[in-house]
Amino acid sequence: MKKIKVGNLVLGEGRAKICVPVMGANYDEIVTQTKHVVALQPDVVEWRCDFLDDIDLDEVVRIIGKIRELIGQIPLIFTFRTDAEGGNRHISDRDYVELNLTAAATKKVDFVDVEAYSKGHLANVLISDIHNNNTLVIASNHDFYKTPSVAIIESILVTMEKYNPDICKIAVMPKEKNDVNILIEASRSAYDKLSVPIISMSMGEYGSVTRVCTKLTKSCLTFAAGAQASAPGQISCDKLKELMDLADNVDRSNNIVLIGFMGTGKSTVSSALSKITGMNEVDVDKYIVEQQKRTIAQIFEEEGEQGFRTIETEALREIQKSKGQIISCGGGAVLKDENVNILKDGGIIVLLTASPEIVFDRVKDNTDRPLLNKDMSIEHIKKLMEQRRECYEAAADIKTDTNHSDRVKTCYHILKSVSMFEK
Repeated sequence: MKKIKVGNLVLGEGRAKICVPVMGANYDEIVTQTKHVVALQPDVVEWRCDFLDDIDLDEVVRIIGKIRELIGQIPLIFTFRTDAEGGNRHISDRDYVELNLTAAATKKVDFVDVEAYSKGHLANVLISDIHNNNTLVIASNHDFYKTPSVAIIESILVTMEKYNPDICKIAVMPKEKNDVNILIEASRSAYDKLSVPIISMSMGEYGSVTRVCTKLTKSCLTFAAGAQASAPGQISCDKLKELMDLADNVDRSNNIVLIGFMGTGKSTVSSALSKITGMNEVDVDKYIVEQQKRTIAQIFEEEGEQGFRTIETEALREIQKSKGQIISCGGGAVLKDENVNILKDGGIIVLLTASPEIVFDRVKDNTDRPLLNKDMSIEHIKKLMEQRRECYEAAADIKTDTNHSDRVKTCYHILKSVSMFEK
């Protein structure tokens, strides 16, 4: 792996290190926030200077000195994020250069974050001058509006590396679930091409999983919230540390089996759990479609529900032969005792629950729901859920609510519960 040593910390060695930002508007707020951040014991601290009310260079130097005094040997990143890249304020190119060089000249910051891709030639010169102050550079690019293609993300990182930074960083905003996969694919591909470590993340609720699944993204650093979040999708520092520990230590000799009514989030949560833990994801319905070369709706139409359930049982039997998987079951899988026995053999069954109103909102535009196609209504959903409730609860080892849309929160609860269940 590509590594960079800062004091006693090695970025790129072991799992990703955690950075927490300080974002106060004035000296007193910054001191208070820094003390709070230090108590969280992060690996790295970032000062987001763009949140300062008055950018006075003498005050900037004074604040850097105070932060260094408070954080001791913890590595410090100095960042002024411009409004063009999601930051808190505008600054001229001339002032941007002067501010970053002033920070580097203090010799009290370990990294300066430079918006290398958007600054172009200006960044090339600035990075060289920062290096002349014996300070490391993170070349960064942030897109708060979209997720570019894999090729464009790779191109941005490769272009920034030409300016000779010590780390290349990219952050993008997903508009749909697959955008997260695009960021992961691009990060892995770019990592193989670059000679320096990378930091990459997908922001917002969709992208919050990338704050945790750094083994997939090859990111050497991830950002967590301290007193406040510096970007959408950041997880609290304490929760992120615990979630990383849970993911690293999950018992892969078992399967984690997700059950529940349609629309409770089984596919969404299984995808997130797979990314966080590195365990293989198996969607039972997709497995059946691939094996049968027919859609679920076609199987129901041609063989009826009973015929589908027979096929489903055989699929579960085959899937359960392997361990260390996240298995996402169809809504009716555990209505059959034989299926429950199959799943419990080396599997921990997790029941996902949601209200009928939430389920309706999630499935109302989906036409591939055979049991709802003739009556897509909250009343019908409520009736079916009540019919299945007893079977679901009898099968479940663990139960978790998914009325909220925070998949990382759900994954945390599942992994925490699984770790306790195994004990």
